[in-house]
Amino acid sequence: MIRILRLQKKDLTADALSYAQHSRLWREELTGSVEDKAVLSLSYAEIDGEYVNYYTDLEGSVEEPREDQLPSDLRLRADSIKKSFNDFLDSKGKLNNNALEAHKSEFVRLLDDSRIFIIGSTNPVIVPAQTRAMAVHRAQTIKAAKAAEKNGGCLVPFFIMLLILLLILGSLWWFFLKPWPQEGSFKERINDLLNSWGFNSLFRLDTSAQQETLAVIQQRVDEMLAQKEQEEQLLAEEERLKKEKMEEERLKELEAARLAEEEARKKAEEARLLEEEARKKAEEEAEKLRAEAEAAKIKAEEERKKAEEAAANARQNKPSAQQNTITPQQNDSTQSAGGNKTLPKCTTLKKEGKLPQMVVAFDGSESMLIEDVRTSSGRGSRLDVATGAANNMIRSIDRNVDIGFVEINGCSAAKNHGFFGGGNRSALVSRINSINPRRYDGMTPLVDGLNKMADMVDGVNADAVGVLISDGEDTCPFTHAIDVCQLAARIHARKPRLKIHTILIGDGAGKAACVAKITGGKVFSPNNASEINAQLKAAGSEMKQVCKE
Repeated sequence: MIRILRLQKKDLTADALSYAQHSRLWREELTGSVEDKAVLSLSYAEIDGEYVNYYTDLEGSVEEPREDQLPSDLRLRADSIKKSFNDFLDSKGKLNNNALEAHKSEFVRLLDDSRIFIIGSTNPVIVPAQTRAMAVHRAQTIKAAKAAEKNGGCLVPFFIMLLILLLILGSLWWFFLKPWPQEGSFKERINDLLNSWGFNSLFRLDTSAQQETLAVIQQRVDEMLAQKEQEEQLLAEEERLKKEKMEEERLKELEAARLAEEEARKKAEEARLLEEEARKKAEEEAEKLRAEAEAAKIKAEEERKKAEEAAANARQNKPSAQQNTITPQQNDSTQSAGGNKTLPKCTTLKKEGKLPQMVVAFDGSESMLIEDVRTSSGRGSRLDVATGAANNMIRSIDRNVDIGFVEINGCSAAKNHGFFGGGNRSALVSRINSINPRRYDGMTPLVDGLNKMADMVDGVNADAVGVLISDGEDTCPFTHAIDVCQLAARIHARKPRLKIHTILIGDGAGKAACVAKITGGKVFSPNNASEINAQLKAAGSEMKQVCKE
């Protein structure tokens, strides 16, 4: 994977930023429908704070040639790749991923104005990274081209009309005014022309005849002027009707824009109401959790007082000799001669349904890909280091203990992968190693993950241990406002024998520490790979051996 471009989010257009947020979804959508080589030639993006990084899976040197320096064969290949994407989008009625339907036109526009990079001097890569400056330059170029086209369109008809006029004048001169040698002088030619039109000869008329001829000519001129005035009136009427039609169309467009704006406002109001309703539900849920936590606290306090009273009463009564006698059978599950608690028999725990259980809840969100964990060879990603440490812990757990696995990855629900017995540890390790933050939306459904962890175990009649591995807080839209501390109190009230240890990786994970404190677990905040490995083993240490055969 090579990073070929890094830009600030504020410099990108809305279309480019939308692609950066959905680039991996686009690659998944195109895979299988377009040639693999074409998909491989489309860069994908990752948002890193205020920056957007563009990557490619191709290997080699990176170069962005100027538009006029791009070799023709590479230009043809790049155009062919774009055409394959456009053909797919034009021919397909509905995309497999419904979330991309609203961004289809944005992707098409970006393809037309994307940047071309060359990898290894032979492979073109399409980078849909349009900046605001590029968009402005492109708009100015299109405007200038349209202006040039408009000016050129006005001059061509002008020259054509001028040419036609010259041809008409030349024809009139040639056929009517040009003096032919065999036909006499120019005056004679004019007289012949007037005679052919019904007039007397202009150069042989007396005064009265000339006046009569001039009157006829004036009449013809008046008729021509009247005809011209009528034509001008018709043209003016046509222009007026055209303007009225344009005004009517403009009013229709304004009305359509107003209706669209009104519709958008209604949708925005509906969205606001839905969001308000969701917020109220979240607040009600939080209040409910708080009340339940308070009730659980009161109940625990009452039980503590009852236990203290019972202990005081027991101290006042002298135990009988029979009560102090311990049978050999009881000695297997009480204290040994050295004072250490001996392990119960596995058959007894299985028969009574009291074998301890264990659940690992693993954060698989996109933030786990951040490479900020110090290792012996440099820095590794949170995910790689945590999965390696989890594998070591799992191999140390008693084979009589079933281990459940919850993947906290993708809204709105965490993924319950069930329990894995002692003979199936390799399948659990393989499942943890296959966590892919990019398989879903990269968000963290922490609240749902904790609920699923609690639902999987007994926690009332049998002990249970949960191990939460996370680097942050809940980021799902409808659960991020729920207080995880109140949720932990509610879980503890329902499952008092469930203790949850928290392995908190990263600076933003501290908000989940109360989960361990409330349920009786331990809080681990490792700073490097070695500490993650050691503290995960410590979290599972009480499950290393839970019974004897």
